[in-house]
Amino acid sequence: MGPGSKSLIYALLLALDGELLLPTPSWVSYQPQAHLVGKRVNWIPATPEEGWKLKLPAIAESVENARQAWGNPGIVLLNSPNNPTGGMLTPSFIKDFAQFARKQSLVTLSDEIYGLVGHGQIQHRTIAHDYPEGTVVLGGLSKHLSLGGWRLGVAIFPSSQAGTETLQAVRAIASEIWSTPAAPVQFAALAAYSMDPDIWDYIQLCTHLHAIRTQWLWRHLSEMGIRTPQPQGAFYLFPDFGRWRDPLARLGIHTDVQLAMFLLDRFHIATLPGSVFGAPAQALALRLSASYLDMETETKAQNLVDTALTGVDDATLLQNFHPTMNAAIKQFERFIDSLETHSSGVHHAKG
Repeated sequence: MGPGSKSLIYALLLALDGELLLPTPSWVSYQPQAHLVGKRVNWIPATPEEGWKLKLPAIAESVENARQAWGNPGIVLLNSPNNPTGGMLTPSFIKDFAQFARKQSLVTLSDEIYGLVGHGQIQHRTIAHDYPEGTVVLGGLSKHLSLGGWRLGVAIFPSSQAGTETLQAVRAIASEIWSTPAAPVQFAALAAYSMDPDIWDYIQLCTHLHAIRTQWLWRHLSEMGIRTPQPQGAFYLFPDFGRWRDPLARLGIHTDVQLAMFLLDRFHIATLPGSVFGAPAQALALRLSASYLDMETETKAQNLVDTALTGVDDATLLQNFHPTMNAAIKQFERFIDSLETHSSGVHHAKG
């Protein structure tokens, strides 16, 4: 247990030997934490054309490339459901990965902080089910319980001797850095993990709201022709705008950072550039989050929950009670229309 799962991941990276393998894209803190403890990061390649899917041959390629460079790839950090794509690892992939990781003696850090925020297409399966002796599972309070400020992370270690030794090392690191989470947070955790039926009902309601809101945004982006992998969990989307590379270039936009700033300045849409998650800047990918829209204050969030509890159908809830989200969709439509118009105008000028 620690003050957030990030603290536990940092301690694990400090305690474990070997370089880090990271999927493309990955949460923004993983790479900096590895660099802080002096570890080299080996990125596992993926492409927007394939929905940024993590594939076993790409992991094997990354391991082989690291070893040919006289490196020592020893740790792989996987996150499912994934931030930033919302993708989930399938049970068949996990089984194949477990065999590969066992053969290669890779320690797996399985960040499952969004494990209870699935959208229903894929059943969440922990990697520890198939690779128990080599997997540390990480989670926490903040996502499925909407407790963003209550920082408590949990790590579950293998019962093997190696797992016990790693746990002892992490405890030693923790005693010199954070000692323990704050007492009020510990009491909150006791309630959160009590399996109280009311709490479980709340988790299921919030998960449903996250799912329908994220899928609503995905459907509208897809209808605009924006290539976006369909999220399967969490509340994130990872669209790319490579289709409009030429009209964007005529606007002076060549990277995802420039695109994110343009959308913020011209259309008041706040996004994160995909390159901070390890994607190539020229892929023009952005991370969107649906978690906060129309729930910006405690009152607005409670009103939305109360409305959902009245039994209103999902379509009505999304159409009539999500003004901010629907306004953002309209702004994206305006943006895409401007690119299409600009592209068409240049085409006709040439003709």
